[in-house]
Amino acid sequence: MKMQQTTTTFLQFLFSLQLLAFQHHHFISSVSAQSSAPVAVEQQQEEHCSVDGSCYFDILNDDSSDDDDEEEDSSDVDNNDYETDIIIDNLYSFLTTQRYTLPLKTLERSHLRTTHPTALHYTLSHSGNYSDSSITKAGSSQWVGRTLNAQIASDPTYTTFGSLLDIVTSGAHGGRQDTLRWMSTLFHRRELVQYHGEENEDEARYIKPCRIDLLDDNDEQPFMKQCLLGVAVEEVVSVVSNENVNEEEEEGERKRLWAEEQMRRLGYPSNKVEVVSSLNEVKEGTLFDTIIVNGLPVQNNSNGGKEVVDLKLEHVIQTYLKPGGIMYVFGEGPLVNEEYSIENNGPGEQVFGDILDLLDSVKSLSGVHPQKPPTASFIHRTISRMGLNVVTSTTFPTSYSYDDVTSYLEEAVEWIDELDTQRVSQDMKKSYYQMCLNLLDRVEDLKEAGYEEVDTGGYEYMIAAQLPKNDSDHDDDDDAHAAVLPTVETPTPYQPKEKYQADQDPNVEHLLFPPLAPGVMETYKWANGDAYDGLSARIGIPPQLKDTVIEYVKGLGIWDIILDTMKPENQMRPDSTKILTVKSPYSGQNFTWSAKRPDNFYGTSSDMHWFDAADEASHEEALRALAKGGFDEVLNAIGTYLGLDHLVSFSIGILAVTKADKGYVHVDFSKSGKKAANFLVNLQTPSDEPELTVIEEDDVGNRRRAQVKYSNEVGILNGDDAMHATNECNHRATGGVRITASIFISQLEKASLKQVAEHDRYYFPFGNMDWIFAQRGRHWNKEGTASMLDDKGRKPFEPVDAIEGCEYRVGENKEECMVHGEVRMNCYKTCGFFKDDSEYRPGEERKVVSADLPI
Repeated sequence: MKMQQTTTTFLQFLFSLQLLAFQHHHFISSVSAQSSAPVAVEQQQEEHCSVDGSCYFDILNDDSSDDDDEEEDSSDVDNNDYETDIIIDNLYSFLTTQRYTLPLKTLERSHLRTTHPTALHYTLSHSGNYSDSSITKAGSSQWVGRTLNAQIASDPTYTTFGSLLDIVTSGAHGGRQDTLRWMSTLFHRRELVQYHGEENEDEARYIKPCRIDLLDDNDEQPFMKQCLLGVAVEEVVSVVSNENVNEEEEEGERKRLWAEEQMRRLGYPSNKVEVVSSLNEVKEGTLFDTIIVNGLPVQNNSNGGKEVVDLKLEHVIQTYLKPGGIMYVFGEGPLVNEEYSIENNGPGEQVFGDILDLLDSVKSLSGVHPQKPPTASFIHRTISRMGLNVVTSTTFPTSYSYDDVTSYLEEAVEWIDELDTQRVSQDMKKSYYQMCLNLLDRVEDLKEAGYEEVDTGGYEYMIAAQLPKNDSDHDDDDDAHAAVLPTVETPTPYQPKEKYQADQDPNVEHLLFPPLAPGVMETYKWANGDAYDGLSARIGIPPQLKDTVIEYVKGLGIWDIILDTMKPENQMRPDSTKILTVKSPYSGQNFTWSAKRPDNFYGTSSDMHWFDAADEASHEEALRALAKGGFDEVLNAIGTYLGLDHLVSFSIGILAVTKADKGYVHVDFSKSGKKAANFLVNLQTPSDEPELTVIEEDDVGNRRRAQVKYSNEVGILNGDDAMHATNECNHRATGGVRITASIFISQLEKASLKQVAEHDRYYFPFGNMDWIFAQRGRHWNKEGTASMLDDKGRKPFEPVDAIEGCEYRVGENKEECMVHGEVRMNCYKTCGFFKDDSEYRPGEERKVVSADLPI
C-alpha cells in the first residue's frame, strides 16, 4: 500500500526551509515539536525525558489501552477487586492486542528452555510411545500423550525468574513502556492464564500455560489459540537510572518516584518491589537469580568506548548475579549495518544514510562526537569472555518508516538552528539548510513512488547468559536456574517459531472388545492396555431393546420416512429442517417429529440426517418404548459404574446415513463432570465395515484412531471429551441405510444442566432449562426407588412463551408452529409443545396416566 502523502508537518517543514533559503533566518522551532514522528531527543530538549533519551510519561498512553491518563487519575476506586480486574484487563490487552515485543517473548522462551533444558529432548525421545512404561509404537510416530511435559490444568507448572534485578542503563531504547507492563504480567501471570475476556464469556475459554517443552508455543496462530508462557517472578528490584555523573540527584529521584507510581498503577505488589535511583543504592551483598540489563551506553571515542561497556557488565556480574543465575541483555545495534547496507543499498537506504551523515556532521560542529552503540556480536563476545555461558543470542531486524527517517532530518534542523554563528558562518548554515531541503525532497519522492520503509540492517538484540555454579554450589537444588544449555556461538537473526505440525491422520489401532453381558459396562481400552482418555464405554444391552425400538419407530411411520428421505434424490439440503406429523402406534394420537440434515462442518462430507421427537407428548411416549425395551438395565449399568446419584433419559433420536466421505470429529459433551452422555444403539447396518471412528488427541494435537463395529448385543456410550466421528461409508450402490438410535442421558445438576440444555437449542425442548431440570432423577437413582418401568414423570412445570405477541405470531391456524424458526422455538405455550400439568399429572406413574400404552 502506498504511503500517506505529504502531511501538514511536512508542508510546514518545507515552507520553513524555503523561507530560510532566502532570508537566512533560523528554522521555525515548532517544526520538530509539531511532528508526529519519533524524535531522538537530547537531554536538554524535553524536561520529561531522561538523559538516556527515554521519555517516561507515555506508559499509559499506549494504543492497547482504552483508558487515558485523565480518566485514571480522576477515578477514585474504593473496590480493590474492581481495581484489580481493570489491571488484569489492561495487562491482558497488552499481551493480546498489542503483541508484546518479540525480544521479551524470546526472553521468556529462553528462560523456560534454561530451566527445563531436557524437556524437549525427553518429549521427542518418547514420541511414538503409548506411555512412559511402554515401547509399543502408537498409530502416530509423533504421539506424545497427555503426560509428557504437558501442563495440568488444575495445577500448572510455572517457571520463575526468582529474584530479579532490572537495570535501566543510559542506553535504554524506547522508554520503559514494554518492560514495566511485562514485569507486571509476571506478577499476575497465573491470573492472566485463568482470565477470559468478555467476548469469550459464554464459552468460558481460558488461556492455558504452554507446555514446558514449548511444543504448543508458536508465532503463527491468533493469540486466543495460543498458550501463554508459564513464567512468574518472586520479587523485583528496579534501578531506574544509570549512575551517570551528568545526571543531577533530583533527576534520579524524580524518575524513581515516577517509576513507583507507574508500578502502583500497573498492579505491582508493593511488598515485592523496590525502586532505587541508581545501582549503588542496591543493598550490598544482595545476589539475584535473574538480571535484566535494558540497553548499554552509547559510546564514542572520547569517553572510553567499549572499555566502559566491559566494566559495567563485569561490575554487574561480579556484584549482583547469583551463581547459576541468568543475565539478559537488551539493546539496539547501530542504525546502519554497513556490511548489510552494501548488499541492500536501495534509494531509501541511501537517503537515510545521507541524513545520518548530515546529522553527524552538524553535531561535530558543536563538539559532539558521532555515537555508535555496541553491536550484538561485541556484547556476545564480552559476556563469553567473562565466563558466562551464552544460551540465547538473537537479533531482531528493525525497519524504519519514512516518518522515522524524517525525524532524524528534523533533529539535524534543530542542531543547525543552535549552531553558534561566531563559529559557523551564515553561508555554511544556509548550505546545511539547503541540504536538508534536498534530502526532504528525496524522501517525498520515494513516498510518492510507493516506498514504504527503509531497511538498513539495523536491529535490536536479546542475549541470555548463565553464570556457571561453583563446585561448592552444586548441592543447592533450590536455585532458580540449575541447568545449563549448550553454548550459542554467535548472534543469529530471529526465526519465527512455527506451529508444531501434529499428526491428525494416524494409522488405525485396535481397542479391546471383550464380550459383555446385558447390564455390564466397560470403558474403552487400547490394545496395549492404555485407558482411553475420554468417557467412552461399551454396555451390554437387553436382548429385546433393539427390536422394541425398531417396532416403535416403524409404528410411528418414522422408519418409512427415513428410508424415503435417505434416497439420494430425496435428501434434504445441508443445514435444513422440516417438521413431521406422525401418529402414535399405541394411542393413535398425533405427534410431531423433526427431520434435520446438519451442515457439513470444517471440510467434512456426510449425508447424515437426524430424526427426533418434537414435542412433550411424543417425547413421553418414546420413553415408554425404552421402558418396554428394558432400558433400566442400561441406566443401572451407567449409574453404578460411574458412581452417580440419579439419571434421566431423554427420548429417542434416530441417526441415518448412506454416504460419508469424511465424518465430523467432535465431542458431545465436555466438562459436565461425567454427568451427561449419549448412548448409541445399532438398529440397522448395511455392511460389515465399522460404523464409528474413535479419536484420542494428545496435548499438542497428535491423534490416535480406532474404529468400532456396532453389534446387536452392545451399545456405545459417549460422554465427556469422547472424540468420535461417523466412519467413512458408501451404501448407495446397494440402497442400504445405516440407522442408529441416539439416547441422551444425564445426572441433572447445576453443573450439567447447561451442557444438556445447550447441546441443541434449536430443537425440542429448545434449550428450555426449566423443563429440562424438571426431568431430573426420574428414571434411576442409587437408592433404587426410581426406574423407567415405574416412572412418575417430571416435576411440575409451567411453560411460558419466550417472546411477546405469540398469539398473533403463530398465525390463524398456528401454522407458524409447524415451521422451524423463531416462532416455533420461542412460543412454547401458545404452540402447545409442552403438556399442561393438569393433563400431565406430575408425580403419578406413567403407566397409570397413560393406561392405553403397552407398558
